Amino acid sequence: MCAAEPVGRVKLGSLLPQIGAEAGGLETECVRRPDLRAGELRVILLDTDVASEPLKTGTGDPRVIAWLDRQSIETLYLSTLTVAEVLYGIAVLAVSRRRDELHRRVTEEVFPQFASRILVFDVAAPRAAARAAGRTIPDADSFIVALAISRGLALARRNAKHSAAIGLQIINPWD
Repeated sequence: MCAAEPVGRVKLGSLLPQIGAEAGGLETECVRRPDLRAGELRVILLDTDVASEPLKTGTGDPRVIAWLDRQSIETLYLSTLTVAEVLYGIAVLAVSRRRDELHRRVTEEVFPQFASRILVFDVAAPRAAARAAGRTIPDADSFIVALAISRGLALARRNAKHSAAIGLQIINPWD
């Protein structure tokens, strides 16, 4: 059974969870494909650089945090690739209270806010990547780009150079 979607705005950039424990854990089986018919809100896939910016203690860019806080939480998605990158980044930190606290914040506060909005890199994504095969896109970037293309989503990321070349709508919160 899928977790309930959060209602209203959540100050994601400031990591102020407002949906409580009922959101549960990561339920990637429940992922729905967003319906992007005319008139609906713009749906945005957050690349790892954007999703991890608020986690930088004291060094997160205020422009990105403010941009995240202005977004409606239900329009923001993560990918399993970003989840893996964030967890790997935490795992390679030296064992410390800071690492433990960061892991707790991510698994108990951040990821649950996206419980039903974590997209899986499925068979549609590699097909989208294959269509962009003539372009020079670093491998890790191409997976996130392919996922956004396959779902018809905008992509929030800092590096727009490769993605814009293949017609993907890029949002740069640093601008």
